[in-house]
Amino acid sequence: MSHDIRWYLVANRKEALIFQQNFRQKGGEFTFVERFLHPRGQLKERELVSDRPGRGRSGPDGARYALDPRTSAQDQEAVEFSQQLGAHLIDRLERGAFDELVIVAEPRFLGYLRGVFPTRLKSCVVSEIRREFVRGSNAQMEAQIRAAMKEDEPPHRPVTPRVLPPQIPARF
Repeated sequence: MSHDIRWYLVANRKEALIFQQNFRQKGGEFTFVERFLHPRGQLKERELVSDRPGRGRSGPDGARYALDPRTSAQDQEAVEFSQQLGAHLIDRLERGAFDELVIVAEPRFLGYLRGVFPTRLKSCVVSEIRREFVRGSNAQMEAQIRAAMKEDEPPHRPVTPRVLPPQIPARF
């Protein structure tokens, strides 16, 4: 499989941008592909939940306490947005729009994306950058992504040949 087109998903819980680098073209120009907005991702917990948490009773005196939901409404919104992005990306991958994927997202949202991406999509991921930036021109985004990718690379260490001791012939 040739790796001619690389997509860059730059995302957070509020929005996602997709950029493309086409290696078939001279210089592999970095271009904007599309933008997804998720306005509910910026709402506060109390704006997402319509009523108070359920109540329970405990102990012999029947003291009441609030039940905490297992997943916050904000986290649920982020999961839903990551599912939408995953579905869109797998559809575009199957149509041949890209061969490789670089994901740029803050650590928590990156975890949500990892959790919803199918194996086929995960196999195309060539790099993950645990940062949040979704603002700037195409050139600024490209520069930030390239700089972050270089920082995430392990340092190159020269390989020193290992000298083995001379073999002593076995005597019988």
